[in-house]
Amino acid sequence: MADTSSTTPKYPLPSYQYQVGIKLNGTPTTMSFATVTGLTIRYNYTVYKESMGDNDKKVRSLAMPAQMDKSNPIVFSRGIINSGTADDLLYLYEWIANANYKTIDKREITVNLCNEMGDAVVTWTLRDAFPIRLDAPTFDASSNNPAIESLQVLVSNIEMTKAS
Repeated sequence: MADTSSTTPKYPLPSYQYQVGIKLNGTPTTMSFATVTGLTIRYNYTVYKESMGDNDKKVRSLAMPAQMDKSNPIVFSRGIINSGTADDLLYLYEWIANANYKTIDKREITVNLCNEMGDAVVTWTLRDAFPIRLDAPTFDASSNNPAIESLQVLVSNIEMTKAS
């Protein structure tokens, strides 16, 4: 019988097992979010055309990557929880309310995809994140849905690493 105790099973990790950390004054703070979307690394590209001779009737095109497209917002959505402390309730609001054209409070955000034991397997590090939009929940008296707020941020860089 073969010993398989040292091998890790090969299967896709579930997308619901994740952690989000936001650095505040250099201290990582773990926050709960219902969804995280927009973790996209995308580059703009430039197409170069060159003539192949024969009176310029044959043209060859070559696409090359250009600058990273940083216009894609990353969206964090979470339920508003009556935790009893204003720090937890107003955290995202205070971050965007303090942003103006003179001072921008840029923070580092980490998103960890975890295994079934809660250990980080893959980490996305969002550098120089700053808020651009905060959506209040949809208020509907005929619904019993939870109150969900959404924060959109832009980042200067996304790094993906394997957790150790």
